[in-house]
Amino acid sequence: MTKKRKRSILLSTGFLCVMVVVAGILRYLWIFPAHPWETFQQYLDFYVYSDMLAHWVTAQKYWIPGVQWSYADLMYPPGTGAFIALLFGPRMERLWLFLFAQWLQTMWIFFGTGYLTFLIYGRRAGMIALFIAAFSFPLFDYAVYMLSETPFTSLLLVAAIFMALAVLPARRHLLRAQRHHESHWSGCGCTPPACVLPAVLLEGTAPYSHAVCVILLCRSSPGDCSCVSAYDSPQSRGIHAACA
Repeated sequence: MTKKRKRSILLSTGFLCVMVVVAGILRYLWIFPAHPWETFQQYLDFYVYSDMLAHWVTAQKYWIPGVQWSYADLMYPPGTGAFIALLFGPRMERLWLFLFAQWLQTMWIFFGTGYLTFLIYGRRAGMIALFIAAFSFPLFDYAVYMLSETPFTSLLLVAAIFMALAVLPARRHLLRAQRHHESHWSGCGCTPPACVLPAVLLEGTAPYSHAVCVILLCRSSPGDCSCVSAYDSPQSRGIHAACA
């Protein structure tokens, strides 16, 4: 009689629930109890300075009729200021809504990290990524502040997930040309994060995304990296050599 193989705790629903609860509590404790304030003015005095002050001033201008914009307003992309203005409202007083939205974004970054890993490497790796993301302080450190990093990370993660979905191995029955077309469209997902933080363009996200697409295309067609020929560039030729 063969022994029944025990299911790994990493793949259990209970482990997932525990990670969700732990991640939610940690992020709540960091955003609220760890950064106390009693009045809205106290929050501005304690936690709004430097780049955050520039975003705050820009956000207020969105609600001022006939406001005069200056060259200084071009220092930062409009996305962060518009995001803050939308959450705070015309009277710029809905701080609770802003902090709650920040908490939701950190939870999405937590979930999205695991989901992206799951798409590429499978369920076990996805659960391990969730475990790491739950305790990863840099993933929620900036959430309490009026900075662009949190919305940028959440939006860029959406773009990366769409990119992975466009070239999943499960969709290998599609024509190669159609998969390439969907991969290019998935790159449009980099536009929203670029409106929040231009680093998506300056730090070479486009070449990075290009390489990720090519690698995933190769994974979707094991033993056949001819799909790389559609990307005629030094990066794709190097990846083609590595996949061969």
